[in-house]
Amino acid sequence: MKKVIALVLAGGRTGQYGVLTRNRAKGALTFASHYRIIDFTLSNLTNSGIGQVGLVIQYLPSSLIEHVGVGLPWDLHGYGRCLKIMPPFVGVQTTAWYKGTADALWQNWNFVEDCDPDDIIVLSGEHVYHLDFRPVVEFHRDRHADVTMITCDLPPECRRPRFGYVFVGDDARIERFVEKPADPPDTCTSTGMYVFRREVLEELLCQNESAEDHNLAKHILEPLVHTLNSYAWCMPGPWEYMENVIDYFDVQMRMLHADQFADLRRLLR
Repeated sequence: MKKVIALVLAGGRTGQYGVLTRNRAKGALTFASHYRIIDFTLSNLTNSGIGQVGLVIQYLPSSLIEHVGVGLPWDLHGYGRCLKIMPPFVGVQTTAWYKGTADALWQNWNFVEDCDPDDIIVLSGEHVYHLDFRPVVEFHRDRHADVTMITCDLPPECRRPRFGYVFVGDDARIERFVEKPADPPDTCTSTGMYVFRREVLEELLCQNESAEDHNLAKHILEPLVHTLNSYAWCMPGPWEYMENVIDYFDVQMRMLHADQFADLRRLLR
């Protein structure tokens, strides 16, 4: 896919996995015995024709570095293709540990400048799903969107305060977005995956640089998304966040069921 790159936010600390994440990041946890959770994100990107990927990591980075290497299993190594690992760097006067997702993206903006894309996919490396990003980017470009938020329709019993929720108007335009409300509304859920026009994301991150808080969803998108040319794109398949060990176990048991194992191998090829 031309003029599109991806920035994958992975390696964040999680407190609901106990000893499983004592020595490794959540994205590096095994899944279905043979795979790792981050394999879903990287496989989705490479199967969508996105060949330039930045992997932003912080918590226990060696566990992810050892697994992804230079990206060879996903054909992300060679002319015009790369998987760049971007841990925080402490030692120069103006640098520090990442203070939030927005700060993590801004500290690594040199990768964006080197790749010179028109559009940037920002997503997590800790979710289980299957998605072809090509129709999402096409939707985004056809509408000249500043940002397209990828959403999904979760059943009411699965809606939790830890998700963001998108209020969508006519023609899929976003009217409002709320991040982690105490009382989840009856509307579509944000998956934490976005397509940004490069100039828009750069301006938003630059404005946030001097702020006290640096969460991309809470402190940038929630107050500003309705002021931008923003759209929602609802993904057709299931999306699993796996908040804790119980979710981690349940999702694997469903995926390993006999009639879904072939699909699992297809998604992660």
